Amino acid sequence: MKPRILIVEILVLLLLVLAGATSAWAGPVWKLNGNTLKEAIPVQWKAGLAEVYFSDSTAGLSVSCGHATKYSVGPAAEGLIGELKLSSCKFAKEGNGSCDAGAPVTVQASGLPWTTELYEEGGKVYGHIKAVHYTIECEIFKVLTFKDECSGTLNALTINVSSGVSWLLPLNRITCSTGGANSGGIKLDDILLSPKGSTLAVG
Repeated sequence: MKPRILIVEILVLLLLVLAGATSAWAGPVWKLNGNTLKEAIPVQWKAGLAEVYFSDSTAGLSVSCGHATKYSVGPAAEGLIGELKLSSCKFAKEGNGSCDAGAPVTVQASGLPWTTELYEEGGKVYGHIKAVHYTIECEIFKVLTFKDECSGTLNALTINVSSGVSWLLPLNRITCSTGGANSGGIKLDDILLSPKGSTLAVG
């Protein structure tokens, strides 16, 4: 009888483990053709503009850059930003602060990959981006280099659209080495395109 009892106990334990794994994905998930993704898949961004924004009483910087991002979604609620290249960066109007207005400005993402996870709040689905880190550099009087490192977490609103999933990242405030808490942020309005012949969605 003891071996049978042991087998029953093991089966019960396995069921509990499976139930726990299932409950871990109780929130919103990435879906392809209506089915929850069980493994990560690469997705493409629609050509767009990422605006990286930084400001404080000393620097007063506002910078926009084109972006090339390698992003994968799945399994379930997970996602991974494996590469983020920012190019053609420029100051927004009156956004150069103490830096030379005509001098080059660069923004460099670091600490990649950045992990993401979907969550629901107020009936809306968001993508939480963990451990964001980027650096802004520009020239002052053509002889000095201003360097500011910003890090924190970001939250993007996700909306299902006909071509894929709209990813709207409002001006989230994060901490910068010069400006301190809530001085920096990233703003992005772009679309994660559905793979050819498929439909990408969150829900």
